[in-house]
Amino acid sequence: EWNVVDSDKTAVLTFNPCATSEFACNNGMCLHRYFRCNQESNCDNGEDEEFCSQIIVPNGYNSMVPLASTVATLKLKYTILLLNLLNVDVVTSTFYVQFRTNVQWIDDRLTYKNLQPKENLVSLEDWKQIWIPDFVMKNTEDTAHTTTNPDEHHSIVKLDMVNVTKFTPEYSDQYYNDFYYEGSNVRISKTNTYSYAFICPYDWRDYPFDTQVCEMEIILASARSNQIEVDLHTFSNLSDYSTFTILLTNYSTRIVNDQNFITVQIKMHRDFTPLLLNTYLPTFTLTVINQLTNYFIGFELFEGIIAVNSTTLMTLASLFISVFNSMPESTYIKMMDIWMIVTF
Repeated sequence: EWNVVDSDKTAVLTFNPCATSEFACNNGMCLHRYFRCNQESNCDNGEDEEFCSQIIVPNGYNSMVPLASTVATLKLKYTILLLNLLNVDVVTSTFYVQFRTNVQWIDDRLTYKNLQPKENLVSLEDWKQIWIPDFVMKNTEDTAHTTTNPDEHHSIVKLDMVNVTKFTPEYSDQYYNDFYYEGSNVRISKTNTYSYAFICPYDWRDYPFDTQVCEMEIILASARSNQIEVDLHTFSNLSDYSTFTILLTNYSTRIVNDQNFITVQIKMHRDFTPLLLNTYLPTFTLTVINQLTNYFIGFELFEGIIAVNSTTLMTLASLFISVFNSMPESTYIKMMDIWMIVTF
């Protein structure tokens, strides 16, 4: 064996019977290439777990652009899974939603090495070197960017081989027994979970028989955005929130001013049964009792009529105050306002 010094690393050259698809340990033992950098030491001295950086960034690589100038289109698969509706704030006109995103693309400018056939988790240090799509939550208060999200460092970035049999055993200028894969043969996948408060112009005119339609407006912020073809998929695990039934109704992508716009539409349909039992039925009953008292009790019981009317008015006033305090504020008259005025 010979020790060969290459920059700051030392390689051990050995004579061995290993095939080009196998890794040679320093003692001559041969391992399948998938044992190379599989996070388990399979050689006696653990040399199969040395120098395990997975991404090779070429000189001149520009992490600000998504594709080489010679490539016409980059296909980007974007999946949104709506997880929870955390809050509906009628004061700030926002809905606070938690969702998970997965974005997949291929960057053929890169080269990869020593990948596993199924799951290859990428370290933060590695994936920070490459182009990562940045999504802007357009209708949030601060127009939030995903790349500046405080939890962005918790991203799960994976590499998946498109064709597991297509690899180059070694580079001619390398002393290390590595297995290389072209960028066109490797799919990058990035998964995140976000929580944002999106602005929604609520319309309360039909309250409490209203249905609110809100949108998540997302922009893909990237150079050459018009060359990125977004394949959007959206799913929902949203459960009912308070008196609202939540439905995912529509999603779409479009190009506006050379930018990719993504819209996810959520419909919130209110269940008015609680208000029917707590407000409409009591006020209707009190109004009927009041009218029956006025028309069917003789004037000889005038004092009783006055007592019933006074009690009814005070009870209705108490109900009105309670209902008005719980209703969303608006500059226009709502259906609930009309009902209260009529019954009073």
